[in-house]
Amino acid sequence: MWNWLEKLWQSAKNLVAAIFQAFMDWILFLIEVTYIAFITSVILTYFAYAYLLYFMFYVVDGQAVVEIWNPREAQGRSKISKLERAPSGVTKPSRQQADVLQASVR
Repeated sequence: MWNWLEKLWQSAKNLVAAIFQAFMDWILFLIEVTYIAFITSVILTYFAYAYLLYFMFYVVDGQAVVEIWNPREAQGRSKISKLERAPSGVTKPSRQQADVLQASVR
């Protein structure tokens, strides 16, 4: 006599269990996607910094930045020309400052 009620109760429990399972699957999917995105961003950031260092020290002006600003370089004229063609972001000396620097090197 109460068989239909038992079937209804089992169906309701199965429905709630299915909804809960779908919700848990969705939450786990979001956690996985977030984790993969975070790891990917860390790896890409590492490569970006590695490329930035490579660019700074080997690509700027076709030579190493260390060579551009080498204090042991003996010829004053080449120092002036290298200062004048300095990479962007570095302030170029005015002509008067360049003349003073060239005179002090000689």
